[in-house]
Amino acid sequence: MRINDTLIDDTFAEAFPMKATRLIITAHTPTWARHAAHSLTSFATSVIDCGCEAGVEGDVPEDETPDGRPGVSVLMFAVSSKELAKQIAQRVGQCVLTCPTTAVYGGIDPSTRKRHCPMKHRSAQACTSSAMAGRFPKRSMARVTGAYP
Repeated sequence: MRINDTLIDDTFAEAFPMKATRLIITAHTPTWARHAAHSLTSFATSVIDCGCEAGVEGDVPEDETPDGRPGVSVLMFAVSSKELAKQIAQRVGQCVLTCPTTAVYGGIDPSTRKRHCPMKHRSAQACTSSAMAGRFPKRSMARVTGAYP
């Protein structure tokens, strides 16, 4: 099969409805940002038994991050908004904010959202909110926003 100039082998493919978000992880150096991103995305190969699928999207230049530091963007996918929120909290808390100098920000521009985001109320202050109190090191400034149902 050919669509435009792309040849497509007409074989088997499978897709599932998923919830997704994009996070921006920043740190004092690009190396620490990458370490944190790789830690978050490790063991996120399938929603079956991993809770989510996640991967590193790429480096984010300092002039494009919320805090002006080197960054890495990651994409996360889960079968429900509830599971996505759970995976964000667990992976950010255990994998990202344990890396020195890291911070986490929502990576989806709110003006581009097409649907209501059920996490936006709880995530506005994210890791410093009362709901997340005590779950992350106090030295870390983290904002996790922009889950996209």
